[in-house]
Amino acid sequence: MGNLGASSALREHQLVAFWAPFLLLHLGGPDNIAAYELDDNKLWARQNLTLAGQALGAGYVLYKHISSGGEALFSLAAIFVSAVGFVKFSEKILTLRRASLSTIRDSARTETPANNCTFFLECEPPRRDTAQEEEFFKKHAHALFHVCKSAMVDSSVDDDDPNRISHHGSPARLLRGFKDQGMSYKWRLMEMELSLMYDILYTKAAMVHTLAGYCIRIASVLVVTASVLLFRFSGKAGYSRVDVAVTYALWDRLRRMVVSLHRIAYVTGIAGCFRLSRRWHGTMGQCSMLDMCTRRGTGKPTALSGMLGSSTSWTVEVPKKVKEQVVEHIGRIVKRKEINTLGVIRLNWRDSALKRRKRRKFNIKLARLHAEVQEAIVIWHIATDILLADQGKLIRTKEEETDVEAIKALSHYMMFLLLERPAMLPGLAQIKLRQRTEKTLAGKWKELSPAPSPNSASWIRSVMEFCGGGPNTDSRLQRREQLAKRLLERRPESDIRGVSSRVRFGIELARELVKWQSAKQDSLQILLDVWTDILVYTANRCSRESHAKQLSGGGELTTLIWLMAEHYHQASYCG
Repeated sequence: MGNLGASSALREHQLVAFWAPFLLLHLGGPDNIAAYELDDNKLWARQNLTLAGQALGAGYVLYKHISSGGEALFSLAAIFVSAVGFVKFSEKILTLRRASLSTIRDSARTETPANNCTFFLECEPPRRDTAQEEEFFKKHAHALFHVCKSAMVDSSVDDDDPNRISHHGSPARLLRGFKDQGMSYKWRLMEMELSLMYDILYTKAAMVHTLAGYCIRIASVLVVTASVLLFRFSGKAGYSRVDVAVTYALWDRLRRMVVSLHRIAYVTGIAGCFRLSRRWHGTMGQCSMLDMCTRRGTGKPTALSGMLGSSTSWTVEVPKKVKEQVVEHIGRIVKRKEINTLGVIRLNWRDSALKRRKRRKFNIKLARLHAEVQEAIVIWHIATDILLADQGKLIRTKEEETDVEAIKALSHYMMFLLLERPAMLPGLAQIKLRQRTEKTLAGKWKELSPAPSPNSASWIRSVMEFCGGGPNTDSRLQRREQLAKRLLERRPESDIRGVSSRVRFGIELARELVKWQSAKQDSLQILLDVWTDILVYTANRCSRESHAKQLSGGGELTTLIWLMAEHYHQASYCG
């Protein structure tokens, strides 16, 4: 573009003066995308250089066109588009600045909670009306959004300024009644608040829904429409047909960004009547260490299946039992004042669940009790998979079946975080811990199941299984059960370097759980309590920046749990 504007080719391609403003407008981006990563907001100041360079380039091309005697109507249309492009790009920079965590932190410290809430807040959600129910939770989320925004950037409660804690008005009333609401209400409210937080961090919502934002969009529609009409009725005798076609193609793209009915509906809020998907996806990632190791031992078919898109992880819907356990656990630790004034859980991951079992003499050595949370995930995950490998012997009632489903989901989810989302866990990423554990388990599986002969039939069967089957196919379940029985019968030998120590600890823990279950005690309840404790602990101890970054990829279950704990904590200050 710059080469064309600086050379004599501008005479042959006079429509370049119209293309340059299009490029400037395109850099402004659509309303539903402002940043792709959280770091884009941090680097908002660099966009000023981009704006200056692009604006000067477009202005230079336009100046060359006008000075060479370009047609007046065409020049006026190009000026209109340039003005819109400059304003839209400037708006994007302001959006990135307002979405940076430092700016949000400053605004959260100065603004008061939404006591000036002007809309009426119903106490109970409407029934059998999806649209009204969505609107109900949206209003409640807006009323309590100051809790989410403050928690995302700083402590949700400021002890130095007691006036920051509101005890009156609709938001305070909602907070006081938050703990008494049902599980479904709390879950839906957290989903809606995270959706609003995503809009603030990664879209232009913070600028769109202001008086200036509305004026910019109305003016953009009028100006772009006027520019295309001016171009349409200007003389095109001296223009190349190819250039004219390219210009109309660019304008069609511009129409989709600025003039489309979808954009108008988004700005005016009408789109909210038709879009009922402002919710978290409601799934949790899953990964099994035993499943990974039994697949790893099959050799080249595994690598080939990976090239074809197979993955070691999968997703499941969050079981209702998990939601109930989380809500109950958070309510219990807040009631016992196990959260300090900064909203951080006082006790370690093991204390809250296991201290309730001391009177029952559940024998667990200190090596397992005092492990770091990432080591604990590996140890308890191995023990859980070993115990549940033959789950048919454990399930006697419908309630136990529900417990087993929740335990498996929690165990596999925490392993998923350890392997694929290490930033969502407290502490440094333990890559060696994962590699050594996987190597030890894979070695045991290799001893149990020799590598198959490298024939075409075995390769095809393996690839079809890995790519077409799920984690609960009969063959994969059978292999996990075989490895679990092998580990339970023969634990790895102790070594000086402690490479296999976590596997040995997991096996010893599994044996304790098996003995406990054989004595008709509630080992399932112990596992459920421990995994819930670990889940809430890791969600609370994960950095706020990691929670914010993960929102760009759809968010995580731990982010929702962390936000729920913050609401419980804030509600405790409202009486």
